[in-house]
Amino acid sequence: PFEQVREVVEAELGLTVEQAFVQFDEIPIASASIGQVHRAVLPDGREVAMKVQRPAAARQIEADLGLLYQAAKLLRERVRALEFMDPRELVDEFARSIRLELDYGPEARNADAFYRNFAADPRVVVPRVIRTYSTGRVLTLEFLHGTKVSELDVDRLPADERRSIAYRMADTWMTMVFRHGFFHSDPHPANIFVLETGELGLVDFGQAGKLTEEDMAKLTRLFVDAARENVDAIPRHLRELGVRYAPEREQEFRAEIQIMFDRYYGSRLSDIDPMQVIRE
Repeated sequence: PFEQVREVVEAELGLTVEQAFVQFDEIPIASASIGQVHRAVLPDGREVAMKVQRPAAARQIEADLGLLYQAAKLLRERVRALEFMDPRELVDEFARSIRLELDYGPEARNADAFYRNFAADPRVVVPRVIRTYSTGRVLTLEFLHGTKVSELDVDRLPADERRSIAYRMADTWMTMVFRHGFFHSDPHPANIFVLETGELGLVDFGQAGKLTEEDMAKLTRLFVDAARENVDAIPRHLRELGVRYAPEREQEFRAEIQIMFDRYYGSRLSDIDPMQVIRE
């Protein structure tokens, strides 16, 4: 509710909403589990998006993590099909990530890094962080005018425009992974905008991944061998990147990957059930 939004904003900024903003929309324009986003206008006329953290977010997250750790214990003890990973380590990694998101400081630094990385790229826009209006529980960025990919009327877009958007999104993430070694790791369609001026706009930088030069080299080798259908090399590349399996089962693993390739490689995306692929 806006009453709680007001309390958080005023406690963090040390100003009333009326003192800090010329305009502050009470109805959020986006909402998620940890926070929600409100459009506002600063005294200097700049239009901004302010992310405000929910007051009970930290308490809820700790309760949910407790349940996840219980589930991980059961999985490790009882589900043989998941022996290639340690479920508790998976929850540990998720816990580190989600707890980091409770402090908007790292997200602001991520946004700054993405802004620098794409500063010379005319196809991608990353909003600037407004530092004087950002703290651990509120984050303020320049407002982007455009349409979320999740809200595009795809059926009415010409095929060449759809293709152009898809290629730009793919190229943007390939650039992050293989060139920058620093990537936006929550690329769902509500975090990507097609701006009124035609560029791609990126938002929500709470989750980001980093790759070392060595990681990028390993990932590139995996990518190239997958594209060339060099299935024999894929288990080794996956092991180098941290996928666990018993060495004596490598032949079995390779055979399963070959079956996947034979079934799907070269198929049209429209002919593939993505959930079936994930299950396999």
